[in-house]
Amino acid sequence: MTKTSGSILTVLLLNAPIFASAADQAVDLAATETSGERLTLETAISKALVFETVSSTTESLLFMAFYGTATTGLGTFFAASLLSSTAVYIAHDYAWDAWNRGSIPASDPWLIAAKATSYRLVTLMRSFTIGSLLGGATEWATSAGFALAFAIADTALYVGNEWWFAASDEPSQTIAEPFSIPPPAANP
Repeated sequence: MTKTSGSILTVLLLNAPIFASAADQAVDLAATETSGERLTLETAISKALVFETVSSTTESLLFMAFYGTATTGLGTFFAASLLSSTAVYIAHDYAWDAWNRGSIPASDPWLIAAKATSYRLVTLMRSFTIGSLLGGATEWATSAGFALAFAIADTALYVGNEWWFAASDEPSQTIAEPFSIPPPAANP
């Protein structure tokens, strides 16, 4: 087994508990009836695919800028990034949905900020790990710089993705007529 395929296998194996947790959470959420907006599996996958395609492309380009092409090919890194980050994204989204239970609107700025912060902490570790494994485990400073640079670039993408999906899920609101006259009161 080559270094690259061994590294990808390691990343996927390390993410197996996240895939299992996301699947368990999906089953639990499907069985739970609560009021308010809740995350569906279709929405979670849509959000993850839209975000992670752009995010993994950004991460892959940063990886090449930090490590060069001598360590791992762009396609290999992109695949490892997309698979691992999608698993993390879906598990993270379901964890927040389980905590929130639809009580706070998805478009709430504080909720989006809290989700972006916790997601960034998790993905900072993921980026450092994947950079170390695929870029060379001896380059700790390079891996830290790579993870930090990606965290800065990716946070804006994450917040934008959350806002976009929250806005598209909100029901359209109608505007009341500004000069409506109330009906006359009945005289007894």
